[in-house]
Amino acid sequence: MNAVPPNDRAAARRALVVLGLVVPTAITWLYFIRLGDAAPPWPQAAFAGGKLLLLALPITWILLGGRGLWPRIRPRRGQLVEGALLGAAISAAGLVATFAWLVPTGALQPLIETSLERRAAFGIDAPLAFAAFGLFYALIHSGLEEWYWRGFVLTGLDERLPRRWAMVIAAIAFAAHHLLLLATFFGGLTPLALLLAACVAFGGWLWSAMRMRHGHLYGAWLSHGVVDAAIFVAGWLLAGGGVMG
Repeated sequence: MNAVPPNDRAAARRALVVLGLVVPTAITWLYFIRLGDAAPPWPQAAFAGGKLLLLALPITWILLGGRGLWPRIRPRRGQLVEGALLGAAISAAGLVATFAWLVPTGALQPLIETSLERRAAFGIDAPLAFAAFGLFYALIHSGLEEWYWRGFVLTGLDERLPRRWAMVIAAIAFAAHHLLLLATFFGGLTPLALLLAACVAFGGWLWSAMRMRHGHLYGAWLSHGVVDAAIFVAGWLLAGGGVMG
């Protein structure tokens, strides 16, 4: 990589960051919508292949001279507490809204029905498989997403743009593939799908701010993992635990 002229490396890094903004949405469309009704193992293969591609982009960015994604800074206890408390606050607000507002009004019924279909397609409708998938998301996938979005994409944007705009653009791109999922669950770009996607964007902005303030990703990873765990617990209660049944 050192044989590549610095200007060419910088241009390649910029191109990778632009790709990084849109590739997750394209991958989500492929495995969740285009292959959502396909027989196994095609949805699972597309999901795994897409995640490998999302790892390749930031790794290539580093090889081209991008700044380190995970600075070698030991997190302070207060920073981890901050991450845990933020995750708990987001989770509590989401659970209250879900069970005090969305469930009683029936607004989540389309999501529940589509979720059951997708769980079967991905082979995670059994309790143990669902729990394992949830643990993977809460412990590992949340860290990979932080590494990708707040490490690679945000850092890459921050190299070229004012920080406030880098944070806003990264948050919107982070919410884009979630909006695609929500539109599938709710049968289109409904007001509720848009509202939930806006909440995701705001959460992404909060994690971006935390990453910039801390200088590392550990607090944001912990916060993200807590939120993912709460989502899977709520999902099981709604679609598999009998709350709606």
